[in-house]
Amino acid sequence: MIDLGGIEQLSIDTRFPVTSSKEELVDKLSAAAAKYGLEYKEFDWLAPIYLPLDHFMVETLMKVYRQLSGDQVTAPRSSGGATYARAIKNCVAFGALTFDEPLTEHMPNERTVLKNLYKAMEIYAHVIYELARRPINTI
Repeated sequence: MIDLGGIEQLSIDTRFPVTSSKEELVDKLSAAAAKYGLEYKEFDWLAPIYLPLDHFMVETLMKVYRQLSGDQVTAPRSSGGATYARAIKNCVAFGALTFDEPLTEHMPNERTVLKNLYKAMEIYAHVIYELARRPINTI
């Protein structure tokens, strides 16, 4: 909440599926706010990033992950957080968390298991190699 010198403000941090329309959401929020004499104002907006599972980037990431981790069953996971991947076209965040590791990100004592970090480094190196082999005009 930001102090606006006596002006009341309600802040909402919302996330919604990439299949939803931002415009529809804003229209609904604006209409709901108007019923109470309030006004919708957008403070910030981060456009969603989405690549389908059959996109070459996701397929390459998963192929290398599966080859080097031995994990043949875990499906790719997405995160609703802000990420560096928004800065680059055709990019997704690809994390170092393995399927058997506890979730500790953004928590007290955030940590990782070193052997898993080393495996992630190996996976990253192979992913970079595979993606670098792809002709530029296909990216």
